[in-house]
Amino acid sequence: MTDADERQLYDHAFASYRDLFGSMDGPARALWFFTMDEAEILSFPVSAGQDHAEAGIRHGVKLAAMADALEALLGSQESAHEVNDLRRIAAQHGYRGKAEGTEPC
Repeated sequence: MTDADERQLYDHAFASYRDLFGSMDGPARALWFFTMDEAEILSFPVSAGQDHAEAGIRHGVKLAAMADALEALLGSQESAHEVNDLRRIAAQHGYRGKAEGTEPC
């Protein structure tokens, strides 16, 4: 996955999750995280012939965008637990984030 591919995926996911979370109040977001934990956070598809490691990194990019969208809407204090969990899982999938010295996503 190239840096451009990663950035495009991130930008799309960030906008989608920002719109999704922005339309929810706190209880609705909590319910979404509870019900979507397996489908959106803990699992990811690997297409036939796709490299498992690349699929994991793509999932990590999505999770990082999800964390950033949540933090952008709620602030770092209100969403710290969820944001930290999402970023930890993203790193476990091999998402390395942006290189030092570059603008954060």
